[in-house]
Amino acid sequence: MSELRYYRMLLVIGAGFVVVATLLLYNTFKPLPFNDILWQESGRLVRGRMVKNLLANNDFTGYSRGEVITWLGAPDYDERLYWYNLGPTTAPHVRSPQTPVGDSSQFIIVFRADIQNQIVEVLFDRRPDSLGNETFDENVWHIAPAAERGKMARNLVSHYRWVGRPAGDLAERLGPPDGELFRTHYDVGNAGKIYSFGHALVFIFDETGRVIQYYLQ
Repeated sequence: MSELRYYRMLLVIGAGFVVVATLLLYNTFKPLPFNDILWQESGRLVRGRMVKNLLANNDFTGYSRGEVITWLGAPDYDERLYWYNLGPTTAPHVRSPQTPVGDSSQFIIVFRADIQNQIVEVLFDRRPDSLGNETFDENVWHIAPAAERGKMARNLVSHYRWVGRPAGDLAERLGPPDGELFRTHYDVGNAGKIYSFGHALVFIFDETGRVIQYYLQ
């Protein structure tokens, strides 16, 4: 076999490999029309191929949580968020996908709880001018304005071992939260994106159990 014929053969084989790989990749990631039965019976990769079509053709605002579950099946993950305002923030007035809650002009402390309403994480969102180091005092906290609470927030986190405690302890120790909501996640894998994995379709419900926001995270 001549050298020219050899290189031509390699070129043909390489081109064939590229075509086959492209077809396999396309069939793995190509969008699918939404089908509720297929969605409920399938895993994250198939859901990811349907999610854009689902969102493009449906507005879930105002749906009850029961209606969402009837249509999309049991969620992969649920959580509750409770937050307290801690004074003005210096962060841009945008809502973080991590904690899209409350007044975006306020620095907040957020307590994240699981479906059993046990606290699993405490976090701050939207930075303040400064995070004070005043000693937490439960009696002062209850009557203090938000900005004064903010000065005690760092000490508050270390004062109690919050993770693992029932969320009901919040109202007992800190008074009623300034807000709370329920958030439901459906795992949609790569969400149709070749370069990205680990996405979720997220629904946020108000205190009446109605969808007030939904987004692809």
